[in-house]
Amino acid sequence: MSPELHELVLFLKPRREALLAALVSAIVERLPAYSTLDPRELSPAVGLLLDDLLALLVEGRAQGLGIHLHAAAARRVAQDIPLADYIEAHLQVIPAIRAVLATSGLTHDPRYQRALGELSQILLSLVPHVARAYTTHLDQRISRKNQELQRLSQRLAAHEAHAEDGKLARALEHANEFNRRVIESLSSGLMVIDSTDQAHITLVTTRMEEILGVSAEDLHGRPLAEVAHVFGGIDMLGAIRTVRKVGRLPLTRVLITRPDGRQRSILAKASRMFDADGQPEGTVVVADDITERELLLSSFSRYVSGDLVRRLLARGEQLGLEGERQVCTILFADIRGFTGLAERNSPEALHRLINIYFRVMIDSITSHHGFIDKFVGDQVMAIFNSHQDPARDALSACNAALEIQARIAIVNQRRVAEGEPPLNVGIGMNTGEVLLGNVGSEERMDFTAIGDAVNVAARLQGMARQHPILIGEQTATVQRQHPVQDLGVQELKGRQARARVFALEPRQDD
Repeated sequence: MSPELHELVLFLKPRREALLAALVSAIVERLPAYSTLDPRELSPAVGLLLDDLLALLVEGRAQGLGIHLHAAAARRVAQDIPLADYIEAHLQVIPAIRAVLATSGLTHDPRYQRALGELSQILLSLVPHVARAYTTHLDQRISRKNQELQRLSQRLAAHEAHAEDGKLARALEHANEFNRRVIESLSSGLMVIDSTDQAHITLVTTRMEEILGVSAEDLHGRPLAEVAHVFGGIDMLGAIRTVRKVGRLPLTRVLITRPDGRQRSILAKASRMFDADGQPEGTVVVADDITERELLLSSFSRYVSGDLVRRLLARGEQLGLEGERQVCTILFADIRGFTGLAERNSPEALHRLINIYFRVMIDSITSHHGFIDKFVGDQVMAIFNSHQDPARDALSACNAALEIQARIAIVNQRRVAEGEPPLNVGIGMNTGEVLLGNVGSEERMDFTAIGDAVNVAARLQGMARQHPILIGEQTATVQRQHPVQDLGVQELKGRQARARVFALEPRQDD
């Protein structure tokens, strides 16, 4: 463990309760499946795993980790929490730690940023253990159901031989139908391959059909070698040989290409299945399709923060033209003298410059939990309200603005060295109540903020020349971390009421 990570752990240990609260909140907010769970059960379970993680980082081992992982996995399997959500819940530690750091004004501390990167790798290395605990209990659940249904079928079959009418036959048919419904109700796709040398496929659930893009009729009863092309990207024959040799195939993330040419991201595992006498009966393959979540998070996060993406996913409903009043911090920024730059540079040079500028803006804003509302030429409008806490959102906006200016300064060092004029970026911010929601029509919508607070932020940005970052009075009052200079009450263009204006200054240790 690096000194930075050790220092981060020492910082977190006395703040264990705050970290636990942030972690539980992140899990419930970002994973809809967890929102129905009883907090009185969830919080202690998460607390035990959090204590194990801290012990693992401090001592290099955690004696209770395996026990607590299996106990938590057993509960989540019983509660029908999908495997992908169960894994993602364990990865919410990083956002929770960021939230705790933000409350202490340490979001920008480079030591903690390096420590978070190291911790992310440790958490990813634990994913196989988390998944193994889950799938072990899932296998046990399926096995118990199969055993119960097998015993019921055997009893009914014995009675059927002596029955004088078809009542018991209908009961046996009902039991088989019940067996089928239990298997089909599982959120994961299941496929069973028998233990013969030809490895015939004996069961394909509807969910597995959806994942593979192939009907069960095209697979059922056929040797695996004949349909190997269906599993584009996976050596299924090699996987089955591995399972037969060592008893299981650990959870593996793979990218498959379906017969229709579409690619899907899959989490898959396999294990041997045994009959009542303990003899190998076949191989069970369990798969979860995580394509949609990964694609949405990857694509949409290019435009807005990952936090907002998860909040929109959690809604579970289509967005309409509704809006709601919220207190947000609005940030406007643009390049001073951009018209002159456009006149002096070729379109290709201007394109390269604007992309460098937008990369700074996007990275700085989204990394501090803001999201880009719109681009208008070189002007950027961003909204900060991910925390639902005006003070924390205002601080996040201030941190983003300071990071923008710091990164633009680095860009300017290269530009000056190459004989190019430096970029001057003006930023205006204001905190206040706005109407946050969609505007437009049902066919074309734009998610934005409307209100006087937005207009004030835009006017402050237009005034940000001698001082590169200007903020409104409420922003200056609630953020509390960075020093500000009171510039007095001033008139704002196009606005009747005057406003007190402040210049944001970096802290001395920045």
